[in-house]
Amino acid sequence: MRAAGPKGRLGVALLMLALAPGATALAPGAAGALTLAPPSGAVAGGQRTAAFDQVAIALDRLGPEGGARTMAGRVRIDAFALPADGRTPAALAEAVARTAPPGVERAFACVDDACGGVDARFALEILPAPAMRLDTADMAIVTLRDGDDGGEGEAAAYAMVVASRVVGRLFLQITAVVPEGAPARTSTAQRDTDPDGPVPGATGEAPAGGGVDGVEAGLGGVAAGSAAGVAAQTGDVAALRARLLRDGHLPLEGLDFDSGTARMSTSSADTIEAAAALLAASPGMTVWVVGHSDTSGDLLSNIALSRERARAVFNALVERGISADRLSIHAVGPLAPLTSNAAPEGRAVNRRVELVLVRDGR
Repeated sequence: MRAAGPKGRLGVALLMLALAPGATALAPGAAGALTLAPPSGAVAGGQRTAAFDQVAIALDRLGPEGGARTMAGRVRIDAFALPADGRTPAALAEAVARTAPPGVERAFACVDDACGGVDARFALEILPAPAMRLDTADMAIVTLRDGDDGGEGEAAAYAMVVASRVVGRLFLQITAVVPEGAPARTSTAQRDTDPDGPVPGATGEAPAGGGVDGVEAGLGGVAAGSAAGVAAQTGDVAALRARLLRDGHLPLEGLDFDSGTARMSTSSADTIEAAAALLAASPGMTVWVVGHSDTSGDLLSNIALSRERARAVFNALVERGISADRLSIHAVGPLAPLTSNAAPEGRAVNRRVELVLVRDGR
């Protein structure tokens, strides 16, 4: 077995997330490894750990023909949420990646649709909402590699940073896998508690909204929070406007409806506020409010339900001061899916309400 090189000294434990400044180095063989730090103020939303498991890591554009490689070893996945404050997912992912120890190599990076679009959602393991939210048109991935693949007795460890912005909030997921046989490496940070426990420095309060039994989640989703704060995110309103002008339609990520009904849950408030802020900032804009469904049930019932959900969004926007003359209710049921309805994940993506641009008016 050859000696480990400077890029291969990785601990056999999983990724350590460190926030405390001035942390001391780990001794070889201790529970520590490739160290990445989420930003100050990040809220820890969820975690999955496994002593041995498999996980997909993005190494190229994700799609039906590949782009992800399945790695086996000790796995840790952590999710966080934080205010956008004008930052983009790409800026967040790059900032987190720069906290890696010296000698770690960049294996892959992508932004927005270049990551693979809707395929990215299904190619990777994304922790369920509300821990992690993913808008595949407003996201970034940075994958880091430590060590060399294929060498005798040596295996590379990987850390993948996924960041996404969903209606005024940034969501961050850090996935790490350390294979068996990875040589020990000392880290520049340590955890004072159980290595599989909470991240020191990050608050333990999970984002609110979503994840409630009997509630259907639309595409992406959003944590409930200050509606006024979301409306004040002028940079995010500008991004929503740019996306609507670019694509001609804007899925309202984060809408939650009680199963089989048009009753919106309270976690939908931020999404409605952001849509109202977009329309208020574009007074000449007119849009269709279009409801979509999956293929569960019969066609006419799905069209009727999607129309009622579109009407609920219409009413909520009017209540927030948007003129009804600028809005029109439509429904197509399951006739315009974004992805396959064969799996539950695909059906969740297809259940949505969108704004479709009719006239910009500027």
